[in-house]
Amino acid sequence: MKVLVLDLSRMARRLISDELLLENFEIIESDDPEHALQTLATVPGIGLFTTAVALDSTDGFELISRLRSDEMRQQLLKVGNHDVPVIVVTGNDTDADRLRGFRVGAADFIQKPWQRGQLARHVDSVLGHDDELMGMTVLVADDSATTRAFVRTCLNRLGVNILEAEDGVPALEILQTEAVDLVLTDLNMLRMDGDALCMKIRENLAWKELPVIVLSADDNREKIISLFRMGATDYLTKPFLQEELMARLKVHLHRGKLLTALSSVVHIDEGKGGAGQTSGTPETLRVKAAGENRPPRILLVDDGPVNLAVGSKLLQDMGCQVDSVTDGDLAVSYFEKSLDDGNYDIIFMDLMMPTISGQEAAQRIREMEKALPAEHPQATRPVPIIALSASHPDEQRDRCLEAGINDFQSKPLDCQALRTIVEQWLPQEELADV
Repeated sequence: MKVLVLDLSRMARRLISDELLLENFEIIESDDPEHALQTLATVPGIGLFTTAVALDSTDGFELISRLRSDEMRQQLLKVGNHDVPVIVVTGNDTDADRLRGFRVGAADFIQKPWQRGQLARHVDSVLGHDDELMGMTVLVADDSATTRAFVRTCLNRLGVNILEAEDGVPALEILQTEAVDLVLTDLNMLRMDGDALCMKIRENLAWKELPVIVLSADDNREKIISLFRMGATDYLTKPFLQEELMARLKVHLHRGKLLTALSSVVHIDEGKGGAGQTSGTPETLRVKAAGENRPPRILLVDDGPVNLAVGSKLLQDMGCQVDSVTDGDLAVSYFEKSLDDGNYDIIFMDLMMPTISGQEAAQRIREMEKALPAEHPQATRPVPIIALSASHPDEQRDRCLEAGINDFQSKPLDCQALRTIVEQWLPQEELADV
């Protein structure tokens, strides 16, 4: 993937390029805003654009505004660069600048100077989307094309499908024909306001649990209370930061996804059948070794609440004892503690996490194992580490293997595939079903 880097400073361009080259990006450098726009309009395959704030004859925010204009969008559409996310690189990161940047369509900010690896994590966040939310659909109802474009920028980062309506009337028509996971609506619209739309949604039993987030410049407390009484799930006052909107969206989308995912793995023994239901009780896995007869001990590491909850449920149904943590630092800490009070039999490690990546966490665990005394049980049997990833493992297999990862499990998690890989990596002579 190509990354266009715009900055007047050659040193700044070099720092950005050096870090992203390590992530196998192809870098195109520019020190001129007009040249950068021309590059975007003529070079296909640009997947990311980074720009400084201070530029000759303009600034980064004005440049992004031009980039998002209808005229420029039509030019970029010809080479497929019409929705390229923009990361603003700044030495003065303020809320005011962020608000201005997000309003014109910036995807993220990073402040100079940054620590090694921090830029790459921002890029992963912008490009990687939220794997757990892929395939979900958000309906945006707003009579302002500018607001819809701003919201679309946020939603593109989450990787969800986007449906748009100019007010409540077409929004209701869309709800009748499309499966929607969340409604984001402006309060004041021409034909049907957000409060009327919310009431219509709650009158339909099929949409009883559908999250509805209302956006408005009105922060009157009585109005907000009345919206909640009408059935609004959440409320956000304009103007707001992109991070604030994304946080609200993720909370409600994850909750819906979690409820759906958990219901699909709950074992119902009522003879009703149906999709996602299983009958009977799965066979329980046990580890029998050195006089022990115990459940397998599993460490599950994932920053996604849905994968963490579903993975824990599936593993527990197999009879496993599961510790679950949300980042790589915690995974290393839990592993270190386990060396004194009972080793893990398998670690399932998400690759993309906010603090340290799964690869780095795996590398730290392998270094700790190498430092163990020869008589320690873990010194002779390194714990199997299974990478969890929604992307194709071949893209990162070599680096993962170098970090000490043993195998790969794709997401979303599947019951039979998960059981198969657990059975494969528990020592065969120690594994028994009862």
